[in-house]
Amino acid sequence: MICVSTIKKKMLKMLNQNISSYLGTKEDNYAGSIPMSMILIPLERFCPESDPLSQEINTHLMKIAADNRVQLLDYLKQIEKLVESQVALANNIVKRLLLDFRKEVEQFTLQYEKLLQQTIKESRNPQISTDEKDIKTLITLYENSDFHVELFLFDYLREREREINAIYTIYYETINKHEPQVTAAGLIPSALMTKRVVFVVILKMLPAFQEEKYNQYIKDKKNGIYFEKRKKKWYNDKTLVGSIETLWRAYKVFFDSNSQKVGFLG
Repeated sequence: MICVSTIKKKMLKMLNQNISSYLGTKEDNYAGSIPMSMILIPLERFCPESDPLSQEINTHLMKIAADNRVQLLDYLKQIEKLVESQVALANNIVKRLLLDFRKEVEQFTLQYEKLLQQTIKESRNPQISTDEKDIKTLITLYENSDFHVELFLFDYLREREREINAIYTIYYETINKHEPQVTAAGLIPSALMTKRVVFVVILKMLPAFQEEKYNQYIKDKKNGIYFEKRKKKWYNDKTLVGSIETLWRAYKVFFDSNSQKVGFLG
């Protein structure tokens, strides 16, 4: 911490010794009572005990602590973008997972911000002794948490993005097109009543909330089973996705070949 209190004491001592002499005299109309110029004096003149290296280390640590906060806020923005996606808005389970994830990150971010603000405030208060240990404690809190960006947040957010993009490709790319429609189960009874031929294909694409919520992901990651479970997700199984794509193309060819025939109701 800059020794503001030391500077203040020394300046008051200098002024109190003979303060009137600094203001001028009656004859020169107290010319020195109004500052006309200033001289910059190195801090070491007043604080010879200050350590430049220590100050540099404190500044570097404070930057790391502040950068951690910026990363957390950036991830909250990315989560919010997924919450507002078409897939999340149309599927309650997907949205519920994202809202749970956002809540977890928000709570930790607020806690971290509060401690960071307190540390900054204390570092500027000459009455409170703050050194690099206080800043290191804050950084350690982040590094040992379940919200470390590189260790935890990155993988979980990317996984949610992959899932949402896969669902969007399969579901929303077929909407309002003259081709087979992937639609909600609630529309099947209506199709059975109005269409001559209805093919029902069940794709289990939506996530299971309890198995994929953030705190379960953290447990799986710490137990070393996350990446094995990740491989089994349908959108990460290249063979399965390839089979779905092949079958879907074959059905679209069947649809196109028969849709022009009299009496065919797609």
